[in-house]
Amino acid sequence: MIFCLHDELSASYILSIAEPLDGAFNNKIATFKQTITDSSNVEFIYKKRYPAVISVEVTGRKFYVIMSPNTTAYVDIYPQISTNDWIVFRGDNAAGHELYNAKPFNDWTTEVQDIFRNNEMNYKAININIENYVKAALYPIDSLKAHKKISGLFAKSLKKEFLSIIYTRVVNHFNYLFYAARNDHFTVEDSMAIRSSQDKIFSIFPPLNPDILTSMWGSFYLTNYIDMTYHNTDIRSDKRYISLFNNDWYGRYGFLPEKLLEPMLGNLIVSEFFYTVNEFDKIKAADYFKKRYPDSEYVPIIDSVAKKYKQIQPNLLQEETQNNKITMPENLESNKKISNIPLSEGEIYIDTSVVISHINTLKELHETCFKGKKIFIDIWAPWCEPCIKEFANKKQLDSLLHVHDITPVLLSLGPKMFMKQWVQLIYDNKLAGYHFLINNALNSDIIHCIANHSDSLPVMPNAMPNVMPDAISIPHYIYMDEKGNIIEKDAPRPSEIVKLAALFSKKQ
Repeated sequence: MIFCLHDELSASYILSIAEPLDGAFNNKIATFKQTITDSSNVEFIYKKRYPAVISVEVTGRKFYVIMSPNTTAYVDIYPQISTNDWIVFRGDNAAGHELYNAKPFNDWTTEVQDIFRNNEMNYKAININIENYVKAALYPIDSLKAHKKISGLFAKSLKKEFLSIIYTRVVNHFNYLFYAARNDHFTVEDSMAIRSSQDKIFSIFPPLNPDILTSMWGSFYLTNYIDMTYHNTDIRSDKRYISLFNNDWYGRYGFLPEKLLEPMLGNLIVSEFFYTVNEFDKIKAADYFKKRYPDSEYVPIIDSVAKKYKQIQPNLLQEETQNNKITMPENLESNKKISNIPLSEGEIYIDTSVVISHINTLKELHETCFKGKKIFIDIWAPWCEPCIKEFANKKQLDSLLHVHDITPVLLSLGPKMFMKQWVQLIYDNKLAGYHFLINNALNSDIIHCIANHSDSLPVMPNAMPNVMPDAISIPHYIYMDEKGNIIEKDAPRPSEIVKLAALFSKKQ
């Protein structure tokens, strides 16, 4: 594949490519880096013997390419263009690459979500609509193949991508219904219907297919399958269970076939170092992996990140001995009532204790902290890429909120191990407003409120960072009036600023 940059004469960027590792999609570790300048060409030779998705980043923006052996393709890059037109494909399978990159992943999520919200708990209707949605999504691929715009191998790979995108979201929403949306009306028949729907999907698109992980969404789809298959089963007594993780979520990986287990474990351990979290003993896990898979492509990467971790570990241990307190501005430890801390325009207030300790419902949040004020709530998470992308629209959102005298409130999901990333992202993105961590009770109340008063599907409880965030409906936005009434439980995103302006202008 040949990349060509079209920009000012003095322009220079780093082109980064992340190739598959151990036969699985890799979105974290760049395996190829080279400087690209205006009108210069950078040639990248794909040496794998199987088709797979690669991640390409330049100017801080990403796009994705389905690579196949013995194909020639060209990508023209126009950094100054803000729309999807900033990349233009030529050569083999160009039309297929255009199709693959044309639709934002959030749109897939929204469209699948609409099917569930429009059909409520009517599983037969949901299944029929999902089937029709899949047919409609795959039709352009068949058309391109019929007109010889793409090869048969590329068509097969692109279909796998679209199916993994769709079915990952569908299974996630079924999981939401099964675990989070239970109420007095939820019956055994509901449970059976959900499981039957998921089983049908798994038979159509097998999660244990040896090449499932070459897909960008394959690991998420596979994780959903593991969760459904081994939920509520006695897995710890099984010799396949990996006990060193001290975590059923990851211990269940041991039930996977070796071909899938190797890249799943490699990616898991690298992610643990990459996100500097402590869900298990990273060093022990790294040693276990290297002993079990000495020839893995992840081994040199794990060695590198583990070495860096050991170098900074004394500082990390020192922080842990200080009650896991994180170096933050003084107001993070404040016990003052938030109602007594008015913010100047552009100011940031972060609190790590009030919501965690005392506030368990949205009503309590408003009554305690924002009584008499209209608030716009942004529910997000530090690992959620779609959430972070929305921050690009924060400045125009803040201007709109100021005009309508609405206070910005940002609620973050996630355990304490993500607190550093949470705070860093707030300051890096200049997120003016009031920031809180969501405790389990408040999380449950949000789920209850949205499920009972809105068509939206909210975030699932106890969502883990390896669960695809945009498939569990974050970012999510809520608009409350001065009295604490929820005016809109599925408010438009900041990127939909015109719709937001219309919502705020409505007479209540």
